[in-house]
Amino acid sequence: MKTPFPFRHDSVVLRHACACVAFAALSTGAFAANDILARVNGTDVKVDEVRPYLENLSSRDQATLENNPAELTQAVRTILTSRVVATEAAAHNWDKDPAFVTQLDKVRQQLLVESYLKSVSEPPADFPSEAELKTAYEANKSALVAPRQVHLAQIIVAIPTGADDAAIKKAQAKLDTITKQLGKAGADFATIARAESDQKQSSAEGGE
Repeated sequence: MKTPFPFRHDSVVLRHACACVAFAALSTGAFAANDILARVNGTDVKVDEVRPYLENLSSRDQATLENNPAELTQAVRTILTSRVVATEAAAHNWDKDPAFVTQLDKVRQQLLVESYLKSVSEPPADFPSEAELKTAYEANKSALVAPRQVHLAQIIVAIPTGADDAAIKKAQAKLDTITKQLGKAGADFATIARAESDQKQSSAEGGE
């Protein structure tokens, strides 16, 4: 059976024996960009077509490729196959096929929209500048500063309405006792409030 795109393995110039050398040369720039790395059926693969493929690999994948010449050979074969098929398709005017042209226009439009939206959605590299940050901070400084918060707890010593001097002195004595208790090292306000405060509702919550 005749295949439409003949591709003979022995027609690839790049061999396993020289793949490691080729990898090192590609990585270090020893080859010129227009140097031919491989050829099949009159179709060439140049260095500048393979180098971007290598540069886009992770350091781990590059190490794997360097230690496995067959992987580099396969990468070159893939590029060659694509070039051969593209040449054959162009020879049959497939690029002028109405269905292909329509699909290509849709893909082009989609890529155009995505590329444009990406370009306008990305802020400039120098945005925001130090001056802009400072201006924004000064304009909103009051909103950025957290307001002071106060945690209020109390101990109530009640003096009844119309209390006589004896009642007032009794309340004062209780207040003095509470003050002394609070002044002792390690005094617990909530415990004293529960025991001494005359306001039962807040005393149950430790004076809060």
